[in-house]
Amino acid sequence: MKIRLILLFAILFLALSAIAAMGADIDEDEVLALIEDLGDKSYEVREPAAEALLDMGPDVIPYLIEALEDDDWRIRKGAVDAIAEFGDDADDAIPALIKALDDDISVVRGEAAKAFVSLASIAGDAIPTLIETLNNDEYSGARGSAAWALGEIGEELDDVIPALIDALEDEKWWVRDRASYSLAAFGTESVESLIEVLEEGEANPCWHAAYSIGLIGPDAKDAIPALISMLKNEDEGVRSVAADSLGLMKEEATVAVPDLIDALMDEEDWVRVAAAEALARIGKYAKDATSALIETLLYDSNPLVREMSARALGEIGKEPAVIPALVNALWSEEEESAIAGIKWGLNDLGLGELAEYEFGSSSMMGGLINAVKSDDVELSKDAAFALGEFGSEAVDALSTLRTLADNEKDDEIRWFYRDAISKIDS
Repeated sequence: MKIRLILLFAILFLALSAIAAMGADIDEDEVLALIEDLGDKSYEVREPAAEALLDMGPDVIPYLIEALEDDDWRIRKGAVDAIAEFGDDADDAIPALIKALDDDISVVRGEAAKAFVSLASIAGDAIPTLIETLNNDEYSGARGSAAWALGEIGEELDDVIPALIDALEDEKWWVRDRASYSLAAFGTESVESLIEVLEEGEANPCWHAAYSIGLIGPDAKDAIPALISMLKNEDEGVRSVAADSLGLMKEEATVAVPDLIDALMDEEDWVRVAAAEALARIGKYAKDATSALIETLLYDSNPLVREMSARALGEIGKEPAVIPALVNALWSEEEESAIAGIKWGLNDLGLGELAEYEFGSSSMMGGLINAVKSDDVELSKDAAFALGEFGSEAVDALSTLRTLADNEKDDEIRWFYRDAISKIDS
């Protein structure tokens, strides 16, 4: 019984201590001084003040709410920023922050809108005012942050998606950019409206709508016909992002493969890069693009197009002409980025089946010799194995293989070189 009483008093003491600590009076003069520092022109003063207020805990929030009415706009801005740091504990500050969206000073309005990004989980009441800010605020920073916050809050009210769609026509790209991310956050709910933007065909809204659709991914497959149409848009940026977004649909975009093949011939480099990358993402379902990708791998003037073509061929898989084409390209390619893409494609496919093909040209031999000299160990081993499979036809590789075998310290890797030498020199 005595032990029980002792334990009971100990628990009671700890509970009372915790309550006392939570309800301990904070130093009001210190809080007010720190809030005053939030308006200092020096970051070295403002930042420690904000951190000190955060360390004091949610008890300072009423003081920060009051500071939102301060005559000094810098203090009002600092108070907004400080409140945002408290997250869900700042629930009582929401009405005051909504009011701050109508502040006379643009940067205060912008910071208030941005604060709702951090407070998204408790900011549902701010949606109507954020829409008003997005639609009408003269300060683009406030409009952009409002668009961002609406996506983070994520409540699908009737007016939210139309307001974000309208923002795709904003004169400032960062507002359009934030709106496109927020529309993507609503997923399939925004797809129909985004398709309508694509069908109107205006460059800036189209670009951001296509980008948003790409972020949604395969769930936005209903937009594929509209994206295919955008591959013919007169604006190169729209054509490029349309190709990129089709790739993000993956196998759902198989129907777009013929149009992406056409886009490999686009006059603009970035459109061709995006088309090749899209075909890489579609992967094995894009095998009809094999011949066109080999053509761009070998002959396109842009090394990034050649790189992405090689990667696409690796993703498509072991079509009959792919491995020989990659090996031939490795012999003739001089640009490092394109060489990296070719090596990636060869690694993805492996060279073990290369002996099924005729050498056909010295370029294939040169390509294999380049591959066996690669710093990429797996590619080097595969190339050595392939050379060995060709036997005496690979006699020109003997000197390279012997040098590699003599200098290699790893027993396993050296075995591949020596095995190839024995097969070729037998």
